[in-house]
Amino acid sequence: MLTGKSLRDDKPHRARFSGVKIRAVQKFAAVTDAAAAEIARSIKVGERKRSFVYNCEWHSRCRRVFHLNERRSR
Repeated sequence: MLTGKSLRDDKPHRARFSGVKIRAVQKFAAVTDAAAAEIARSIKVGERKRSFVYNCEWHSRCRRVFHLNERRSR
């Protein structure tokens, strides 16, 4: 579930994944469709621990950080 709830302005790229909620600053395209699908898959397999997802157009390491956090939480 993507919501338009905005986070702090100094970090527009940050999206928070906790349980089944994803908060993103959509006007900055914070979470891409591919990342949203990946997060949805994590939710389906029962991932319940908190992790932070960094996925944006400006940060090349975003996907790598997501995978590291996902692996660490298992």
